Amino acid sequence: MEPISEAALNSFKEEGKGAAYQILDYEGKNARRPLPLWVRAYLDGGVAAVEALFRQEAAANANTQDAPASVLKNAPKPDKYLFVSAQKSASLDALLQWKNNFKDGVDSSAYVFPRIYRRTVLGLPANPEQFYGHFWIEFLKAASSKSWSAAGELDSIWITFSTASPRESLPALPDFLVGAAPSESEAASVQPIVTNMSLTLAGVEKAVFEKELIQVMDAVIKSDKSQTKENKSAVNRLKSAFFDGF
Repeated sequence: MEPISEAALNSFKEEGKGAAYQILDYEGKNARRPLPLWVRAYLDGGVAAVEALFRQEAAANANTQDAPASVLKNAPKPDKYLFVSAQKSASLDALLQWKNNFKDGVDSSAYVFPRIYRRTVLGLPANPEQFYGHFWIEFLKAASSKSWSAAGELDSIWITFSTASPRESLPALPDFLVGAAPSESEAASVQPIVTNMSLTLAGVEKAVFEKELIQVMDAVIKSDKSQTKENKSAVNRLKSAFFDGF
């Protein structure tokens, strides 16, 4: 099963034109259950949009005990980091097999690690190993293999959606930049790209997750005896500012 990056998901949305994807089917559609709002939020804006959605709902429902049914029955509180695992496959059967075999907690790195990776590479120079030394790769290895004990699945769903062809998704550019306009017969033969995807939403209490992640960092730092003074300074800066904008 191939993970799909948040950047790829965000590319489905054309600026100023709304979402450039169409939901064709999803888990629960036959039972006439509405598509969870967090799914649309994720497709449109990634994890940040999902967290913003739940913050808005929490603020709007601050005086109620029950979580808003329009979002999620067990809606997470704002004191949690949210993570989404997005797995895609051309075969819905293969996707469902992966989804059914997914073990919450045991496979928690599937949704936790992508967000850690994005934060780690944020603002990195062209040669991160020269910048961080061996810490760079060893930290990513440790984070990707760890079972995050505090991670709990909040919701999961499979969806089938179509996206425009690469040419159709381009912004309006002069023909000399994108090639001659297709003939009517060529345009009619262009088929949308259909993708099956499994989305798993998980939440971890911020204080617990931050403690676990710092422990992973400290273990890698302690085991790395080859760091230069510059490497140590860079790693310490990353460690102290890791959750800024996480």
